[in-house]
Amino acid sequence: MKLHDVKIGQRFRKRDKIPSMWEVIAIGQARDPIPHVRLARIGDPFDTKVVSLVTLADSNYYRLETDTPGGLQGGGED
Repeated sequence: MKLHDVKIGQRFRKRDKIPSMWEVIAIGQARDPIPHVRLARIGDPFDTKVVSLVTLADSNYYRLETDTPGGLQGGGED
């Protein structure tokens, strides 16, 4: 996955014992040595985190759920 492949609004499922859904709300600068994205948890948009693109692309940690940017709705999709 390349930085230009990530779009604001895409949703990723965090692969944990208790999975959660996260939406891309910001994309780091391409000039950064390690590109990062900011994610907000669906259902609680104030719960945010920054992860590297390497981690986001690793299927052991995240799985792309929707490739269509949909906007943060806050619906309980955990």
